Amino acid sequence: MLRLKTGLRVVACIAVSVTFCGCLVNTSPSKPPPVRIGFIAYEPGELYGPELFIKQAAQLAVEKVNESGGLPISGQKTKVVLVTETIKSRPEAAVAAVRRLINQERVVAIVGPHVSRDAIPAGAVAEESKIPMISTGSTNPQTTAGRQFVFVVSFTDDLQGRTMARFARGSLGLSEAAVLFDITNEYSKGLAGIFRAGFEEAGGKVTAFEAYTEDAKTDLAPQFGRIRKSRAQAIYLPNYSNQDLLQQVREARQAGIQATFLFSEGLNANRFPGGNFPPELEGGYFTSSRQSASEESQKFRNLFRQRFSEDPDKDALQAYDAFGLIFQAVESQRKADPESIQKGLHSMGSYQGISGPYDV
Repeated sequence: MLRLKTGLRVVACIAVSVTFCGCLVNTSPSKPPPVRIGFIAYEPGELYGPELFIKQAAQLAVEKVNESGGLPISGQKTKVVLVTETIKSRPEAAVAAVRRLINQERVVAIVGPHVSRDAIPAGAVAEESKIPMISTGSTNPQTTAGRQFVFVVSFTDDLQGRTMARFARGSLGLSEAAVLFDITNEYSKGLAGIFRAGFEEAGGKVTAFEAYTEDAKTDLAPQFGRIRKSRAQAIYLPNYSNQDLLQQVREARQAGIQATFLFSEGLNANRFPGGNFPPELEGGYFTSSRQSASEESQKFRNLFRQRFSEDPDKDALQAYDAFGLIFQAVESQRKADPESIQKGLHSMGSYQGISGPYDV
């Protein structure tokens, strides 16, 4: 879901006689400058896995378009330059990175940041500056709310939170559920509220709505004690990362809780050894986007394996598609200024990415 410079004029001087030097101006169109696209990457360990995949996908996306000669602008092929800012996952770091890319690096569009807590404030800067920005993984609706220059390539929390709530209430037949979430994280906090609203609208009851902070994410005895007393049949954990979620499940079991565990797409099998969920998570459910089986998707997967000796996850596919959307917008407009790219994205209608179709 997509919810979502100056050319140098050449002057040649030739001697036409022993006494005259005439200057001839090349009247052919000057070659457009490279298309500078900003990319916000993350330091190792900041996102618990996807930070490397999205960086590798960005590299492949730019390499591919440049191998074809570049993007068509003013009748000429123009190369793409990737300008990368590497940050810690902090809102203030994301904002500073976007400002540097816009004001110092003069990029025409930005891919990233990846997560909601960074993309929401970063998007405010991009919107104010009228620079198109596509987040590779943000799902919080506030990322794009009221903004015309900010896009996402993930499904939104409105969709995944309510889908899980309807599944728990309807398909699993559960009537009482608890929620445990990180109140300091926009992604986790937003999903928690959406699930609660959806579950209650479907006739269920949220018997415990427990919050914790980032510095106490695996020391949750008081919260699990209250959840156990609430007799919830399921616990929704809209949290990152795999290891934190696994530890939370273990703590819950140690507290005597036998409820069914429900997760968001923050749980990812690819980030466990061998791509398999550990036995402690057996019987749980999580939301995720459907993976495309298209020929282009398979080509990307094969190329990724050849280059990096591992399988790409959904974050890599979505990051690759974010660049593809910008490239398509430039091609449709034959221009690479920010307003033209924004116009191209809004007028695109639909786009077939390697992770699936997008509707703008």
